[in-house]
Amino acid sequence: MQKDDILEILNFWNFWNNQQFLGIKRENLLKKLFELYSKNFVVSIIGPRRTGKSVIIRQFANELINNGISPRDILIINFEDYRWTGLDLSLLDKIYSVYLEKIKTNKIQKPYIFLDEVHKIPKWERFVRTLLEKEEAYIFVSGSSSKLLSKELATLLTGRNLIMEILFKF
Repeated sequence: MQKDDILEILNFWNFWNNQQFLGIKRENLLKKLFELYSKNFVVSIIGPRRTGKSVIIRQFANELINNGISPRDILIINFEDYRWTGLDLSLLDKIYSVYLEKIKTNKIQKPYIFLDEVHKIPKWERFVRTLLEKEEAYIFVSGSSSKLLSKELATLLTGRNLIMEILFKF
C-alpha cells in the first residue's frame, strides 16, 4: 500500500481531523481502562462480536484527548476496514512508520496505539512485544473472543498483558 492510501484510511478512523462516533458513554468500562493502562502492559479488550469494543476504544481515545493528550499522539487502526490490503506484519510496520513520519509531531509523548481487530494480522504479537520492550508506546489491542481467546493472549504476550472482557452491550 502507498503512504497516501494508508493516511486516507487512518484519517477516517482517527480524531486528527474529524470527530468519531462515540455512542453511549460507558463510564464503568472507561474507568477500568484508565486503571489498566500502563507502559509495561498491553491492554487487551476482548468479547463477543457487537459488544462495543471498537466504540469503547474511541471513547477512551476521546477521554485521553479531553485530558490533554493531543489527537496526534493517538493512533487507531481498525483492521475491519476493507481498504486494508495485504494484512501482514510488514503492513502493520508500514502503517506505524507512516504515522510516525506524517502525523506524530510530539516526539517526547509516547503514542497511544489501538489495534482494533488485531487478530486479522498474522504474527501481530511480534510488533506489539517489540514496542512494549522498547517502552515506545501505550498499546491496546481488541478482538472478538472467538478469534482472540484469553488463553491465546496469555501465550502470545507471555504475561505482558491485562485483559478487559466486555460481555454485553447496553
